[in-house]
Amino acid sequence: MKVLLKNGLIVDGSGKAGFRGDVLIEDALIRSVSHVPIIVEACKTIDCSGKVVAPGFIDAHSHNDRAVCLKNDLPYLEPFIRQGITTFVAGNCGRSVVGSERNRLFLWETPDDEDTKVWETYHEYFDHVRKHGIRQNMVLLAGHETAHISVMGNKPIIRTPLEQRKKIERVLEEGLDAGCKGISFGLGYSVCKMMDDEEIREISELAIKRNAVISIHSRTLNVSLPQFYGDDYSEPHNIRWHREFFERFRDSGAKLQVAHLVFMGSAAWPTFDRFFEMFDTYMNHKGIDLWFDMYNYTQGTADIGLLLTPYFYKNIDDIYDNPDKIRTLQKEMQESFHLKGYDPSLMQVCNGYSMKYKKYQGQFFPEVEKKTGMSVTDLIMDIYRESGGAGTIYTLFDQKEEDINIQMTHPHALYATDGWYEPSTHQNACTYGAMPKYLHLARESGNITIEECVAHMTGMTADRYNMHGRGYLRDGYFADIVVFNPKTVTTKATFENPDIYPIGIEHVFVNGGHLFDDGKLNTEIRSGYIV
Repeated sequence: MKVLLKNGLIVDGSGKAGFRGDVLIEDALIRSVSHVPIIVEACKTIDCSGKVVAPGFIDAHSHNDRAVCLKNDLPYLEPFIRQGITTFVAGNCGRSVVGSERNRLFLWETPDDEDTKVWETYHEYFDHVRKHGIRQNMVLLAGHETAHISVMGNKPIIRTPLEQRKKIERVLEEGLDAGCKGISFGLGYSVCKMMDDEEIREISELAIKRNAVISIHSRTLNVSLPQFYGDDYSEPHNIRWHREFFERFRDSGAKLQVAHLVFMGSAAWPTFDRFFEMFDTYMNHKGIDLWFDMYNYTQGTADIGLLLTPYFYKNIDDIYDNPDKIRTLQKEMQESFHLKGYDPSLMQVCNGYSMKYKKYQGQFFPEVEKKTGMSVTDLIMDIYRESGGAGTIYTLFDQKEEDINIQMTHPHALYATDGWYEPSTHQNACTYGAMPKYLHLARESGNITIEECVAHMTGMTADRYNMHGRGYLRDGYFADIVVFNPKTVTTKATFENPDIYPIGIEHVFVNGGHLFDDGKLNTEIRSGYIV
């Protein structure tokens, strides 16, 4: 099938100035990108006058590896398709869908037993996805936390015994053998909250040897750092931890990716310039291939466990019935909140993963505290217990809008949603609006051209993850293409009203399949590939 896109502004994913021209799609490939009119008999011709024709957007940080397995996957994927996303990088934050029964806390609410199947091997998972067919392309990372839980269970540990660590490494290596493009670590979550950074460095050798990406969910997002650094607050927490962590990878040749880089907590906001001065030093002079991915809302979603200190996990077996230990925990959490600039009154219940807290979804902590009669410490502990550690919250203090505008322009920034759709919950606005918001911010701020913005969303991410034949509008490349209106494209999603589709995205092609056509989704097309 031939589709001709005529008279559009061709923004090819390289960051170079766009030009007026035509793009010819034939089956799954781009046959021609031309400055001059293409004369050909096509099955469909679309007039793109006044519109941008660009490579399909690549979500550098997604959690959609569960969604592609579901029979009824459309509700999970439609919000991303309507953003112009043709490829997503999944398995982030140490959590990929492959694991054992012990990994059920990471499985979403799904409609039937078959859909909640636990994928024991990456080969089994990839085989299923290929047979099932997917709507968009997917790149998968092997999740360390998932592998750890499959071997050790869901209990925090400082140093994994050698025999068990070798088992974990075999799981991750199997993932790389099956086709994963890297390994992700979730150092902000309960299992890895106290884990020795040197162990992470040693496990990372699996990826370094293969020139694969190592994605790191920073430990600085949780409240545990006073447990590591004691009373030494001479250096901002996010500067200190990242510097010490980067040092472990110095001259290693690692392809290191800081996952969803945010300056979470008001105490971190003044460190923006200093952080990037340090980041650029390691990027340019310390032998690390260093990048980061980002999202563009000032709010984010986090596990409830992020708010608990290592003291809680060390005493988890009896802390609920021990008032003295609860008081100690309360003091430590207050100290940590103060150190990080966390304000519990600006936190919302996203998903309590329990009937008890389902009715409080979308409500702020002070309101829930009032209704339940609990203190904030008791509330956080109870959500953790009721949900099996899976409860999630919204935090309204991730970063400043003006810093987002600057961060977008960094030469090693990759754009992402950090999104997922989950039924029966208060959604994350990024799930519905992140990619159009990047384009909106570029248009309104003037800090970055539309061509440069598109490059961050396409070619740069494709190059980072070795997506051969993708990320650019070039002859012979896969026909992953988005057509949007540069004057109107924007997000409508907010954290108060998140589930609203964007405007300005008009056409989406995935490997030549016309998945989204002028506001209408073609539900029959499954033209995506595992990349």
